Amino acid sequence: MLTGKAKVVTIITAYEAQDLVAGAFLNLGVKRYSSLHVDGLGAHGRKHNGLSGNKNLEYVILASPALAEQVLAWVDLQLLPRYPSVAYSTDAVAVTAEPLS
Repeated sequence: MLTGKAKVVTIITAYEAQDLVAGAFLNLGVKRYSSLHVDGLGAHGRKHNGLSGNKNLEYVILASPALAEQVLAWVDLQLLPRYPSVAYSTDAVAVTAEPLS
């Protein structure tokens, strides 16, 4: 059991961005994350279901401070110009079986 400082990074973006996000996570070294379908009201208005009924996706990553910074920089430079998105990080203390990336 390892305990240490960590960051929780949350990204909310369009369903259609999932392949881009998955590729970026692989390239950035994100080894573990959770994702879930979400809806709500944001800067681009209320999310309406598309032709296939796809909701936005929320990704949650538990990361080292360095990796969290890289992920947020990627969102700023690569994701936001292509898809309506929001991303943020919060401080956390994590208990993990392996060191965080």
